[in-house]
Amino acid sequence: MSDWGAIHSPAGDGWLEHGCDSEQGSPQWYSLGNLSQGVSEKTIYKSAHRIARSFIKMGLYDEQLPNNFLKNVSLPEHIHAAR
Repeated sequence: MSDWGAIHSPAGDGWLEHGCDSEQGSPQWYSLGNLSQGVSEKTIYKSAHRIARSFIKMGLYDEQLPNNFLKNVSLPEHIHAAR
């Protein structure tokens, strides 16, 4: 996974092939147009497999995610725990 804004070139330069499977921030290089230039379909499938395997290993598919995207998580106890 990249750091925020750390990728500065198309995937064909090798970073996807060498395991950088996710671009943080606003994806600039992880677009269909950029991935289709110089990256094999096999490389894209291997990258997707590594991501899915990690999700499965961490149990992210074991239960349905709650629909709480609008929940307030800025409660004092949350802020205290984060600090």
